[in-house]
Amino acid sequence: MKIPISWIKQYIDYDISNEKVAELLTMAGTEVSAIQKIGENWDENIIVGKIIKIKKHPNADRLSLVEVDTSIEIINVVCGANNIQAGQKIALAKPGATLYNPYEKKISTLKKSKIRGIESNGMICSALELGYSEDHNGILVLDQSFETGKSLQSLLYDEIFDLDLTPNRSDCLSVIGIVREISAILNAQNINHKLLKQINFETTNSNTKYPGNKDFKVKIIDDECKRYTGLSINSFNVKESPFWIKDKLIKSGLRPISNMVDLTNFIMLEYGQPMHAFDITKIKSNKIEIKTNHSKQNFIALDQENRILKENMLMITDGENPIGLAGVIGGQNTEIDTKTSNIFLESASFDMSNIRQTSKNLNLSTDASYRFERGVPTQMTIHAIDRAIELIQEDKNQNINITGFWDEYSNLHKEQTKTVIFTNKRYKKIIGQDISFNDAKSIFESLGFQIINENKSEFSIELNVPFWRNDIDLEDDLIEEIARIIGYDNLDSSPMQYPLNNVPVDQSIKAKNDLRHTMRSMGYTEVINYPVVGKTEHTALKNNKQNDAVELKNPINQKKKYMRSNLRSGLIDNLSKNVKQYSDIESWKFFEMGRTYSTNIDNKFKLPSQDYSLGIIAFGNTENTNWSQQPTKIDFYVFKGYIEKIFSNLNIKFNLSKILENDFYTNQSANIIVKDQKVGSFGYINDNKLNELNAKISNVLYAEIFLEKLLIHQNINKKYKKTSAYPHAIRDLSFIMENKIYSNDIIDIINTNPLISDIKIIDVYDLKNENKKSITFRLSYQSFNETLSNEKIEESQNKTLKLLKQKLNIELRKQ
Repeated sequence: MKIPISWIKQYIDYDISNEKVAELLTMAGTEVSAIQKIGENWDENIIVGKIIKIKKHPNADRLSLVEVDTSIEIINVVCGANNIQAGQKIALAKPGATLYNPYEKKISTLKKSKIRGIESNGMICSALELGYSEDHNGILVLDQSFETGKSLQSLLYDEIFDLDLTPNRSDCLSVIGIVREISAILNAQNINHKLLKQINFETTNSNTKYPGNKDFKVKIIDDECKRYTGLSINSFNVKESPFWIKDKLIKSGLRPISNMVDLTNFIMLEYGQPMHAFDITKIKSNKIEIKTNHSKQNFIALDQENRILKENMLMITDGENPIGLAGVIGGQNTEIDTKTSNIFLESASFDMSNIRQTSKNLNLSTDASYRFERGVPTQMTIHAIDRAIELIQEDKNQNINITGFWDEYSNLHKEQTKTVIFTNKRYKKIIGQDISFNDAKSIFESLGFQIINENKSEFSIELNVPFWRNDIDLEDDLIEEIARIIGYDNLDSSPMQYPLNNVPVDQSIKAKNDLRHTMRSMGYTEVINYPVVGKTEHTALKNNKQNDAVELKNPINQKKKYMRSNLRSGLIDNLSKNVKQYSDIESWKFFEMGRTYSTNIDNKFKLPSQDYSLGIIAFGNTENTNWSQQPTKIDFYVFKGYIEKIFSNLNIKFNLSKILENDFYTNQSANIIVKDQKVGSFGYINDNKLNELNAKISNVLYAEIFLEKLLIHQNINKKYKKTSAYPHAIRDLSFIMENKIYSNDIIDIINTNPLISDIKIIDVYDLKNENKKSITFRLSYQSFNETLSNEKIEESQNKTLKLLKQKLNIELRKQ
């Protein structure tokens, strides 16, 4: 929205620069995106001239020879405009003036030249050539009161605020609204200024100073029209508007049309209340009904476009046919023209959502609809009518008769004044500092709030919210008003004071974030999948002994209507598609942290339970091949190392157990056990399951850890072990044992030896013919007290071997 500062200064005078005012407005939330300067480049060569005489050009039918008075001399100018008349005050550019050339589309310097053999000593300018507006249909005709010879810059130079307003501040879509903002800011920040006109309105429900008219009816049929105020005027003379109104409209970005149309646009810009004028003689039914459309019908608007009106669009009708599209645009069938003398002037308030929907459906946005979409208060309609009559009566050539007045409300209309209480206690809690009682009162009063009750001892102020502020509902809204008017930059700056442990740390969230860091450090990429799966995925990948899946009643996709019971489907799909798409990549490692769902009912919420899980999938090499080394394959033991690192970082000890009933994993798999409770599983995925899901890959490793079961065992108090100052000694031992014996059982026995500092499995060999296996362990011996001798290591090792023989019946491999 554009507002000329000359218009603002008719309401308020201030001593600071316009740039500073723009900055203050922007910092208060009313953004001035740019300041446009009209006439900045006009120099002493562009002046006010007066046309004395017009003659035909002897060598061109479409050109005229014009004698122009500059107050110093009479000069001859060749002009091709068709709207020139003797006696007009015009903008005269003398040679040397800098103007916009609409034909070359650039700025150029005017030179004295001969046009069709006749010398032209200047140019009579159009608004476009001056950069005053986009109008190039003839010359710019100035006000007759302008002094001949006067610099045009001294008369028409202006600066324009180009405002970008948020949708909730419909009150600022007017000159008065912006002046109110400026006044409140300058007052609160003790900047010298003076209000020249009234900027706040009293609530007016109706006006009885205008006569009624029983011969013409106005009726609201549908409640999308909240209030409809109308005034009928006879003997109105439709003509060109006075220059001062046209000047304000042009600088605000609107095109002048005629005095009545310009009047309605002027009030819309000044008060924020859109208006419309009908030729009342063209309303043959002598009535206006405001109602929604119930069937498709054609409507020709003022822009000559024929549109099809849809259902529920609010219309202004003559009882049968539309004569206007409420809040958007008028109809051609009641348009004001030069023959019009009897006028019906409309000032109304419509439902925001209806106007917005109509504007959107028709792809038609107007200055009126822009305001109605954001909210025009019902109380403003009568103020706009009063202002229209005031402006008409200022024109001494108008001698009108007011023949009727109507003021109708919808059945649902309830005009209520909102009341909100402001307290310093809440203000200090939100802003962090106090405000004086008198300062708070002053700011509220400058913004138009009415104080109805105050308690200075308790610092509370009860306020009536002005009707033009539809964005104020809560005490926090009042606090925001004070803060922005004072200026956020002017609020005290102090460190935030938090009590110790003010925000408790959620250990589960911290643990999950740590897990993400751990996974990324091992080269894994996090993925996020939709929590819905199809019937095939659920059936193929559900956990053993699992209940039926949670089925959605209203799924977005009918093919995926089950909530996932585990993370398997998404991760297998991620891996399968990526391996197929990027065959040159050798290392694939993904993980996902997300919720899984089961039909078990949660005791607390009485809803299907939701559990948080970590899913891990890996395939290929540990890393991509590079010039320095060949990577190793990700096998069961490498993958187990990843699991061990996760548990080590969480400071949780775990054991492994055999998976007894299983069709998802191969035999090379294991359950993860913490304190006799299963918290997850891992292993190679059964190729049959991958085929069921159409995944053309094999040797895929997968793990799923139930985080809510796991994290309750997390030990957040990490302890640091002292390191030995003495060297360690390494011994490799290979044992032969029955296949039913687990390596963990052996490790538990070996760990009872106090000299053992570390154990690793470095080889496993399956003796298939003997139903036995061989496992090689690498043992590290180390003491905190001395350097271990071979004799002491042998003595300690023999004790361990004897214990293994007694408990597990295993012995060293002899070859």
